Amino acid sequence: MPAGLYPGQAGALCLSSQCQYIAHAVFPEAIAVGLRVIKMGRSSVTYGLSVYAGETQRRVAHGQFVHVFIERSTQQVVPVPSAFKQALQQLMDDMG
Repeated sequence: MPAGLYPGQAGALCLSSQCQYIAHAVFPEAIAVGLRVIKMGRSSVTYGLSVYAGETQRRVAHGQFVHVFIERSTQQVVPVPSAFKQALQQLMDDMG
């Protein structure tokens, strides 16, 4: 993660995560993971992901997870840091 995305004592905790397995992947198959931002709130970001395997890049799993941003010393929820929000927005713009 580039320096400056978490200014001061801000950090992100995984608030929830889930994954649904659709098919199996077998070693030594290569896998690829696609990641997108589903929702960016005031203090949290919800990401979606898909896992692809093999030469045909068949979809083998999908899921999502939520990061909530906190002040590390107090564990209090804080807004998504502006540098992090800008970096995610750039990714969202590049994707679509």
